[in-house]
Amino acid sequence: MSSLLSDVSLLRPPHDASRLRPFARDLQLEILALRQQLQILEQSRGRRLRLTRFDRLFWVGLSQVWPQWRAALVIVKPETVIAPYSGHMPR
Repeated sequence: MSSLLSDVSLLRPPHDASRLRPFARDLQLEILALRQQLQILEQSRGRRLRLTRFDRLFWVGLSQVWPQWRAALVIVKPETVIAPYSGHMPR
């Protein structure tokens, strides 16, 4: 099974990211953030979601270079999504 982050080039923004227009740079960083989250979900399949040291360092580093990093963070607890439909919470 190939890993989404097996290619080291996915771990860093493009080498010319400083020359990209702000929109293009933000788009590249968002794609990188989403791919990293997919990797976390793929590794946690069937198990409790656990972040590794690398995952935490990734988000710390990303937060240093991209102020909008929180907008791309979409990992949520499955219970949060399912609860309104399971009858445990009032609708």
